Amino acid sequence: MKKFKSLPVVICLFISVLINAQTGYKPGYIITLTNDTVRGKILFTASQRNNKVCCFKTYDNKRKKEYKPFEISGYRFDEGKYFISKRVSVYSDTLSLFVECIVQGRASFYYLRHENTDHYYIATGNNFIELTEPEQIITLAKTQVYKQPGYYGKLLYLLQDCPEIKPEIKSINLNHKDLISLGQDYHRITCDSGECVVFERKVKSSSFSIGMVAGYTFSNVSFGNSLDDKNAQGVFAGITTNINNILSSDERLTIGIDLLLQYNKTLNLSEGNSGVLAYVEYDGKTYCISEKEIDGILYTWTKSLKVRENLFALKTPVVLNYSFGSGKMHYSFGLGPVLSFTLSQNKSLKYYYFTEVYGKTVPGFLYGGIARCALEYNIREKNSVFAGVSYDRIINTGDVDQFFHLVISTLSFRAGIRF
Repeated sequence: MKKFKSLPVVICLFISVLINAQTGYKPGYIITLTNDTVRGKILFTASQRNNKVCCFKTYDNKRKKEYKPFEISGYRFDEGKYFISKRVSVYSDTLSLFVECIVQGRASFYYLRHENTDHYYIATGNNFIELTEPEQIITLAKTQVYKQPGYYGKLLYLLQDCPEIKPEIKSINLNHKDLISLGQDYHRITCDSGECVVFERKVKSSSFSIGMVAGYTFSNVSFGNSLDDKNAQGVFAGITTNINNILSSDERLTIGIDLLLQYNKTLNLSEGNSGVLAYVEYDGKTYCISEKEIDGILYTWTKSLKVRENLFALKTPVVLNYSFGSGKMHYSFGLGPVLSFTLSQNKSLKYYYFTEVYGKTVPGFLYGGIARCALEYNIREKNSVFAGVSYDRIINTGDVDQFFHLVISTLSFRAGIRF
């Protein structure tokens, strides 16, 4: 367990890999340059890669093929997102990219996320104009004022044949919701035939799942840096719950809340690194735990002491999870707070520094943080099995110093089933 301290670094590196990983292949189709459609699966990513390349594979061919803009006319996910090949102006540059069409009618609106900046466009007839422009500040008489964005004037000019929507234009903001509403109103008023098509991703409603989980733990327990066990092992079992689709903008975010009963049977106590002698009473006998033999003391000297801890604790981690993957297999990572309530412990084990302050060896309440990663497989629509690993670090509350500071760092391996 000497490598235990490096585990947080390993988990952080693993999480950074997950953040940049793919979110999976989703059903959809590509539109060829001859306007034919080919069905299959398209790679959907959380990054801006979808604007630069379309990774596609047919159902009968597992090998993927990458298409760049103008190698195909466009592509669409069955969930709703629709991208077309366009040469677009991005401030002073002109780029060939896949641009997302959010509404298509007499006036169509497009969206592009490029270099972490949002860009919106309008297409009417042969016009294709960027609505977004950099924020401008004008100095008037040593007073800085913000210049009104130019997209108001562009919309009023391009949609001037429909004066009924002028009030709507004057109050509009550049976002999907407002532009979809404007496009639908303009098409309804000015067009007698055809429909205004909105390419919105269908948002799933929030759902709740519950399951059972159990696992094994390895802990590093440190009592005020004076006494510790670097390899305390235990078991846990309990209930796991998930609230899915908490944000309409990103269905991959979920909140997991667990109620876990953890049991640690024994501790193998040894001297910490504070240099302070640690005195422990166990089964009515007092021990001085030290690496070096101490002469002239009234108590039994020992280098280490194996004791029955019999610690029962209720741990309640609340984890914000981010999942990715397609099909039946999903991966996730999460971060969040964790609370721990000590339910019972061996009263014949007394560490004097702590019992004098808290009345017990392990305080009744601990808190900290947790990092978790997991793999989940859907057996059927509402049933899944999962396995994963987590790392949490909890401490005691109150006015503590190096002598009264309890730190428990735990690596957990878990598995379970959801209903």
